[in-house]
Amino acid sequence: SNFFPPDVVGGYEIACAQMVTELRRRGHTVRVLTSTPRAPAVGDDRDEVRRVLRNDETANPLLLPSDWRATATRSFIVDSHNVDLLRQEVEDFHPDIVYISHLTGIGGVAMALAIEMRGLPWVWQLGDAVPLWLTRFGSEWDSSFAQVFTHRLAGSWIACSQGVLDEIAEGGGDLRGSVRVMPYWITGPRPARRDVWYQAQGPLRCLSVGQLAWDKGVHIAVEAIAQLRDGGYPDVELDILGAGPERIA
Repeated sequence: SNFFPPDVVGGYEIACAQMVTELRRRGHTVRVLTSTPRAPAVGDDRDEVRRVLRNDETANPLLLPSDWRATATRSFIVDSHNVDLLRQEVEDFHPDIVYISHLTGIGGVAMALAIEMRGLPWVWQLGDAVPLWLTRFGSEWDSSFAQVFTHRLAGSWIACSQGVLDEIAEGGGDLRGSVRVMPYWITGPRPARRDVWYQAQGPLRCLSVGQLAWDKGVHIAVEAIAQLRDGGYPDVELDILGAGPERIA
């Protein structure tokens, strides 16, 4: 994973940490390979969480335009430093299976291909269309790269929604192997089926909870509420909970 708690950007890191906790609870031995933390991590067992990968973030506001291409190449395509660290961990730990979380920032294309070429079984958790992100270079993006990359991989994919799979397919991705949809955070006994629905009587109150960043789509929810009100439905409101660059004080 590119990040691991206490480094948390969004749901990816939380989902990865919960997966690690649950696997260990069931008696499995798990080693985490992730990036050097931006803030000191307290209480880590160095044999269980290896925070050694280099993470290049193209969204860094201090990144000069002249350095963007080199940084993007290391971030999305290949970072030989990280590939070698992955090789060392595989040879030392001898995993039976590799659980892949988020690979942007750490040279994800090469990391995924290195796992595939070593013949290691793997499961890739998709909370977003990450295989597309890894193959895009702004206006120079060509869907054929995404197709060649994903077609080379044959493992198990777990997507948080059918929408994520549709987005990958529409962008040229060709996921091979086992592909399953497993929504996030359904734990414990399944609740009873909902039998009460909004019937256009009284106010409609909507809630959005999450990071306030453009790619999270909060602006889409705001625009939807505005369209409802412009269409003659004034008794509707949206509460937004979260923090991030899109927050306006």
